[in-house]
Amino acid sequence: MKGILITNRYYLDEGMKYLVGRLIQSAKDRGVTLTHSICPVVKDLKAQIGQADFVIFWDKDVVACKVIENSGIPTFNSSETIRICDSKALTYLALAGFDCLIPTVFSPVCFPVSNNDDGELIKSAETLGYPLIIKESTGSLGMQVYLINNRDELIEKSHELRHTSHLYQKYVGDEKGTDIRFYVAGKTIAGACKRINTTSYTSNIAMGGRIEKYEASEQEKRLALDIASALKMDFGSVDFIREGEKTYFVEANSNAYFKAIESLGVDVAGQYIDSIIKTVKNNARKS
Repeated sequence: MKGILITNRYYLDEGMKYLVGRLIQSAKDRGVTLTHSICPVVKDLKAQIGQADFVIFWDKDVVACKVIENSGIPTFNSSETIRICDSKALTYLALAGFDCLIPTVFSPVCFPVSNNDDGELIKSAETLGYPLIIKESTGSLGMQVYLINNRDELIEKSHELRHTSHLYQKYVGDEKGTDIRFYVAGKTIAGACKRINTTSYTSNIAMGGRIEKYEASEQEKRLALDIASALKMDFGSVDFIREGEKTYFVEANSNAYFKAIESLGVDVAGQYIDSIIKTVKNNARKS
């Protein structure tokens, strides 16, 4: 069996280098040849993927991913899953039936030529109370998330982001800068961890956080799997924040880094590859 791992052509940091090496080695350990390639321009995709049995698409280029899917090659994750997970607003809409969502206000579309009046939006956002969180709909590594402490900050940041899709959320959580991350592989939980950042309101490891093991309840695991299933996620992460007895969904990531959790002895890469091999073989038997 042969596969191709496609990553973004403009971004290859240490976390990405680690996962590329781990996925290739994990595939090799299972008798599968996995070749790494940066995402080509769309016109060169057909030549690039050749006769691959599957593609692991570790990028957010939805168009390129869709082109690969249209060629008939099994692609993990799907372009639709990537599209939805890459937008916090679309993710929340896709999970509207779940009762674990943080109270949220979505920004209306504002074109650059608009004579926008933010009064109604500010009033709606303030129903969430202070402090509150503003998130750009698209973002990575916690860098497009903002803590808002009062009305002046709310007005300033809302005006700054008026031409960018964003949302407002109630500030929740028993512990500042802490969340629970579940890694999903197929229909199983590959691992769970607690991410803690005592210097920031975001828990991201890239923003100075640390990680520790987390013993999840069966109820928490089931919720994570149900969310992953609703998003049709082949692999990725689902994040939660705890407040009292309540578990709140934060976000889902279709291409979450896993170097940190593997440092705890959890073989996420191997479980990803196992789930992909299983799916490809099952699909072949059905065809």
